[in-house]
Amino acid sequence: MNAPVLNRKAPYTVPYASPLYGAPPYDMVEGKILVVTFDSANQSALRTSVSPPLTLAANSRTSLFIGDMLQIPHCGAFHECGVVVTGRYKDIEAPYTPYLWTSTEEAMLVGREVYGMPKVMCDDTPLRWSGNQIHGLVQRRGQKLISMDFNIERRADPANVPRNASRLTVRTIPDPTGKTVSRREVLHFGLEDYEIVEAWEGRAALRILPSVMSRVHELVPADPIVSGFYLRVKWRLNTGEMLGVEES
Repeated sequence: MNAPVLNRKAPYTVPYASPLYGAPPYDMVEGKILVVTFDSANQSALRTSVSPPLTLAANSRTSLFIGDMLQIPHCGAFHECGVVVTGRYKDIEAPYTPYLWTSTEEAMLVGREVYGMPKVMCDDTPLRWSGNQIHGLVQRRGQKLISMDFNIERRADPANVPRNASRLTVRTIPDPTGKTVSRREVLHFGLEDYEIVEAWEGRAALRILPSVMSRVHELVPADPIVSGFYLRVKWRLNTGEMLGVEES
């Protein structure tokens, strides 16, 4: 008896007969995000957070975002937070995320299995408005990891907001035979039709707490008061290219 096929793109992922998602593209219909950029106090920790064979690009700064996403199809609505630096592979420099949390398994699996993003689960704690302030929180298994209080002060020109045209990732596949440590595939993909629909800027108070579940606290800014943006954005995440493969 043949197994039922619930999705025409079933061979793309697992479980084979009832996959959680299909092939790209994935449209980010709307992302509402708080994003700040700063200089990390511990540059050594910043360098060691980047997966080989990538290296940290010279003069890289650190960005951190917290937001609520709506990505259709396959991923749906989810809460997400990420740390972004500039990675380098040969002659290509592009944003790279050493840490990434998301609140649903669909968004986590698409990010990890397709694009090599280092996503792990977090609790669903949507952005919360209080007067003119937006509170962002990242919590995993009930433990607070990151919080941000953002004060909206003035409208920002979208042309002055840093844009992520592409991403570098390292998709790590463990070796169950024990003959190697892992297989690392260097991927490069673009964010198509990236558009900033609305942009506001202001000051933010950023707190990154120590945790046994993450070393992100090593990347704290030199000053906890930073400047940043509240954005409404949209883009399309499509196919990319494999730049190289390394086994170690």
